[in-house]
Amino acid sequence: MNLVDILSARTVPCRGAYLAITRRCPLSCAHCLSESSNESEEHSAQMFKTFVETMTPECRPDFILLTGGEPLLRPKLVSQLSHHARSAGCTVCVATGMFFARSPSVPRLIQTALTEVDIVTASIDEFHEREVSRASVFRAVHWLLNQGKFVHFQTVTDDPASIYLRELLTDVKAHFGGEVPVFVGKLSPVGRAAAWMRPTSKSCPSDSGGCGMASWPVVTYSGAIAACCNQDVVNGPIPAHLQVGHAAYNSWSDVCAAFSSSATIRAIRVYGPHTLAFAAPLSGETTYCETCQGLSSDPTLTGRARNLMGKPFSAALELMVDSNRIDPGNFTLAGYEDWLGSTYERFRRGTA
Repeated sequence: MNLVDILSARTVPCRGAYLAITRRCPLSCAHCLSESSNESEEHSAQMFKTFVETMTPECRPDFILLTGGEPLLRPKLVSQLSHHARSAGCTVCVATGMFFARSPSVPRLIQTALTEVDIVTASIDEFHEREVSRASVFRAVHWLLNQGKFVHFQTVTDDPASIYLRELLTDVKAHFGGEVPVFVGKLSPVGRAAAWMRPTSKSCPSDSGGCGMASWPVVTYSGAIAACCNQDVVNGPIPAHLQVGHAAYNSWSDVCAAFSSSATIRAIRVYGPHTLAFAAPLSGETTYCETCQGLSSDPTLTGRARNLMGKPFSAALELMVDSNRIDPGNFTLAGYEDWLGSTYERFRRGTA
């Protein structure tokens, strides 16, 4: 198992699922997407257990990602969810801010929880390091590696050439060799960072391709399930066209069926929200995600999505996107008929 395995499956519908099992977190990172604190919301553990217990060896995602807030504030729940998910054949990853590394040794309940998971995503960046020292995080990661866990770091930056990032990557390599990969994400003015970070441009090209992120369901803090991992959507309310169920009363098979039966979600994944918004003028002040979130206000949305997905070659294109054979984010409608025509011919002949 490595980080590439997870990332390569990220655009394949229902290959994985996110469970945001709490919004609470003991850290106060200045860039926190969810603006979490110790007083943030936390809902019934039974709701999350009920949902995961509907997963079977015959019907389950390949990957379960436990997130928050800080999921290890609920170590017993992490243990319970991980145990059932792994027995069904899932690979379980927990994303943590490493708050527990501030203790000289890993607390026993958290040790138990971590032994049940397969992969640990450890956040480390200049903001987390104000809360938990790098030396403490590295010590805890060495312990995890000794337990046979696959670990990778997740960091964020608004400057890929920053001195901090270069120094961090050098330090990780010096301590762990090539054993612990680092995933570098883009820092954005979202959550707490919106209060101090310079806003990015809201330019909105008329044709920016399909959304590969409309593929894995996200069980949000309240139990509502979204077909989108945008933090505004996760925080709620979820736009009607992006809600695919609720953990309290829907099963995993229900969620998979919702993904496959929704022409709107399929069209967003393949063609993108701008194509579905063609009936209304696009504002230069509207971002890609804002365009998508606003689609529910259009009463003609469902009909237009069904019409779009019923067009010639849409089925072939969807198959290519859903099997991860083309990148939806790099595909646009410009010249799509010629592209689809040649792709369909190669697909029909078995050479695509």
